[in-house]
Amino acid sequence: MEESSQVQFFNLTIYITTLSIDKKIKVGGNYDIGSVMLKLVEELGIPMDWSDHALWWPSKKRWLLQHRMSLDACSVQADSNLYFTPTHKVLKIQLPDLQYYDMRVDFSVTVFNAVMYLCNDLGIRHPEELSLMRVPSTKSSARKKQNATVTKKDSSINTSLKSNDSNKSISGVHDESDSLSTTGQNQALTSSRLDTLNVSVVRPEALANSPLTPSQEILRALFKNSSFSDRVKKNSNWLDSSRSLMEQDIVEGDTVQLRFKYHNIFQLNTKLDEVRINQLYEQIRWSTLTEDIDCTDEEMIQFAALQFHIYLIGKCDKKSGNRSNDNDDIDAALSDLQVSLEGAGKGLNQDSGTIPELCDYLKYFKKQRFALKSFKKCYCVVKDMILAFYKHKDDVAGGQAIAKFSLKGCQVTPDVNVSKGKYMIKLVLPSDDDSGHLLLCETELQYAQWMAAFRLASRNKTMADSSYDPEISSILAFLSMQRRKQTPIDIGLQTDVQPQDFVNGTFLKKYKTKQIAHMILEQRSSFAELSTVDAKLKFIRIWEALPGCTTTCFYVKFRNQRKEATELLGVTYNSIVRMDPHSHSILSTWRFSTMKSWNVNWEIRELQIEFDESTLSFACSINDCKVIHEFIGGYIYLSMRKEGHQAADEEMFHKLTGGWDNALQYHFSG
Repeated sequence: MEESSQVQFFNLTIYITTLSIDKKIKVGGNYDIGSVMLKLVEELGIPMDWSDHALWWPSKKRWLLQHRMSLDACSVQADSNLYFTPTHKVLKIQLPDLQYYDMRVDFSVTVFNAVMYLCNDLGIRHPEELSLMRVPSTKSSARKKQNATVTKKDSSINTSLKSNDSNKSISGVHDESDSLSTTGQNQALTSSRLDTLNVSVVRPEALANSPLTPSQEILRALFKNSSFSDRVKKNSNWLDSSRSLMEQDIVEGDTVQLRFKYHNIFQLNTKLDEVRINQLYEQIRWSTLTEDIDCTDEEMIQFAALQFHIYLIGKCDKKSGNRSNDNDDIDAALSDLQVSLEGAGKGLNQDSGTIPELCDYLKYFKKQRFALKSFKKCYCVVKDMILAFYKHKDDVAGGQAIAKFSLKGCQVTPDVNVSKGKYMIKLVLPSDDDSGHLLLCETELQYAQWMAAFRLASRNKTMADSSYDPEISSILAFLSMQRRKQTPIDIGLQTDVQPQDFVNGTFLKKYKTKQIAHMILEQRSSFAELSTVDAKLKFIRIWEALPGCTTTCFYVKFRNQRKEATELLGVTYNSIVRMDPHSHSILSTWRFSTMKSWNVNWEIRELQIEFDESTLSFACSINDCKVIHEFIGGYIYLSMRKEGHQAADEEMFHKLTGGWDNALQYHFSG
């Protein structure tokens, strides 16, 4: 009783953003955060799911997430106005390919974690390579001040949003007002509700195949600032990875950009990284078109030819109704195969204790010397290397077969014309003469199943052998290649080159339109055999080989220099370079492998890096010191990755990029 009498009770005002009301509750300084939220919910008496809500302190820009910490420990007093608000809010995300999506993002976690959740939903591996950027504001400074805290007006947006008990980070709502000119591919990520889409089951076509040209509004904003100094200043828009979105004045409904931040791309896999490859390709493509990347005329033509080749494949595949990626064709066919084989009375029956069986209606013809070719439809069954023919499916139960043959040692020959839809199998049995039997299949999938069964039988193997499924995959892959090779490209389409879609403005001024079109078509001939994914990967490899393409530049002032002197410093994936402010040529290079210690003085916002033979001390003149500090630490973190699947080490990333102390020193071995 004596201890409780010493507790100071006071009325704490909490604004509930979901209801747009203020609520005063009587609490004590020894109350922990969890007890305060529980007391608030009990006094509200409104039966709804509050599990996604947390306390936010606007004046301190701080989340109160440690539920066992007391109010006294958090320095919360009677005049501390807190918000009780959902942690997951809707944020408009512009992807690297310039498409916009409304996503549900956790505003209470660090930007590093938020990006990890987003990339997981979007199917992008290695999320540590990406981060979020602010969109350059075109509104008045009053609007900027208004965004400094979550005002009641801004928070009232939450009124229409019901809390979701799952921690999904994407809503899948696509804003049509900001949509691109080609939005048909975005339907997979479009939903009329904010809390129903599960991105893990969404087909990735909208993210793996982007439209050629976005809307004019996006293009105007994209080409607005193209000078070198503007590009350097743009680096200040990167969000701090060690802080949450709310702590950086990002409120619900704001627009941010998801971009590849670190140009140290790791383990690109054409089978696993179709979305990742496309998004990186699109980011580089727009960087070349906006002249953010300096390249020669020859390199520009290579980029343009690859872009045009990718555009042609996409247009031809869309016209023919076929997908451009061979692996996707195989995966889709195998998926259909699994469904068909699980159906009753058709396909393989591989239940435990039964012999695998393949059965379906086929068109059959027995070659005879003086007979006309006339195919008859019959029900065919292959089981334990025995081929049987029945008039009807119902005859199988009674054993009323027209004929039965042993497939051991048979010879099988394909007779396929993909462009004409002809899928025929010539089967010569040991007991036959050279005439043999002809089986006509209706679809590629049906042909692959039966052809695989006959090939295994020719090697005295049944369909129970483990090589049966790989054999089907091999046949489908071959058919897919034949289809792509035999798909004609319209001559008119080949010459329909719009150079302004594939080269930058400087290149357009150097040459005439017909000259550029001729150069693009001529260069494309060397890439004609590449698939869409391989062409994008080739595009990325050419970009990686460009000198200085992976350099992120900052304006800095070195210690003991004149105040007006501004130097240009660049950070690459393995070094820090000093550059000429006018010609942008490299003057000095310091490699990370020679770094001995790294000291960051957050009070004067200065970095001091000690190398084997020199010491570098500088402060940023435009960007925040934290931005360049995070780039250096991020590249060092990425250099520590090893081959194989490896989860991101969040603790190590924050140690290298967060700067937990005012004078934090890291040691690295060469």
